[in-house]
Amino acid sequence: MIDTILFDVDGTILNTEHVMLESLQKALVEVLNISVTKKDLSFILSLTTDITLASFTDSNETKQKLRDRWTFYRGKMIHRIKSFDGIDQLIAGLKREGFLLGIVTSRNAQEYKDGLNHLELKNFFDVVITSSDT
Repeated sequence: MIDTILFDVDGTILNTEHVMLESLQKALVEVLNISVTKKDLSFILSLTTDITLASFTDSNETKQKLRDRWTFYRGKMIHRIKSFDGIDQLIAGLKREGFLLGIVTSRNAQEYKDGLNHLELKNFFDVVITSSDT
């Protein structure tokens, strides 16, 4: 019998694709002076931030600058992140039915907190595993 259901965050609970790609585009222009289409950046959607940054530079200093600017632009756009239609009702219903609910995400702990802090959904999950935990 199934008693636990695990969810990913990006692309499963939250529609974050446009914010992740647009904010990275802005950071890449600012830090590396390169322009990359959203289509060409779509490979990052299943990667951790560290792996994504390593795709663009080997320099730890540049990675940090890129991380800071990407985080800055994501923060400016966070109001545009919404849960997918119907997901709030689905999760609330599963919780009412007695399921244990969890999050497993490639976001690190701070990215998870920043991304879900403004949503009521965060209160439904019994466990959260981020890339900071692995």
